[in-house]
Amino acid sequence: MTRQRPATAFAVLVKSSAERLAAALQSLFDAAQRAANRGDSPALNQQNSRIKQYAADPMSTSCTLSSLTWTDALTLNQPQIDQTHQEFVVLLNQLGNSLHHLDSALPIYQRLLTHTEQHFAMEEGFMAATGFAPDNCHSKQHAMVLDVMRQVLVHTHAEHDLEPMRNLLLELVNWFPAHAEMMDAALVFHMEQVGFDPATGAVSKAAMADAETISSCGSKACS
Repeated sequence: MTRQRPATAFAVLVKSSAERLAAALQSLFDAAQRAANRGDSPALNQQNSRIKQYAADPMSTSCTLSSLTWTDALTLNQPQIDQTHQEFVVLLNQLGNSLHHLDSALPIYQRLLTHTEQHFAMEEGFMAATGFAPDNCHSKQHAMVLDVMRQVLVHTHAEHDLEPMRNLLLELVNWFPAHAEMMDAALVFHMEQVGFDPATGAVSKAAMADAETISSCGSKACS
């Protein structure tokens, strides 16, 4: 039996993980569409124009190949999250421009990974403060992304091979707009509903006291 060389084997692993992300996103999107049609998901009804735009054209958020353009469609009107997302997009594009050589790509990829860890930790801190369960589906998707990113870094150091990093960049460019417009938009809406102040960590509305722990992404759409 012919043994796969490590680079090819790892590329298959990244592809498999990316496919799981895509499947999870499609499931969330289908549920969101059903909820929006029923009118029982305020967070996603608020984002209805984005949902329709994404349904008509998944590339409508300006993601093309290995680059992503920041547009108003990605703005969630939550300053901390919007700023962090803009930084994430800049780092993705810097990585795309550096993938011609290992020495230029690795430092940028490390910055992207560190930033993504902090990015996801910030959002999960917001979730924890506003009634999300630790194993909610939004956090699970974060964990899946970070797991693949860390594996790619280990592989690249060990094998001096940029193929999995290139593959992952393409998947992140396509994954991020839909994640932001669905899961992050629902989080922002929930934060507004409970009167959460990210600067102080305080929740100002009594509704929070009677709220059940949230195990979905923040709306009925993915429960």
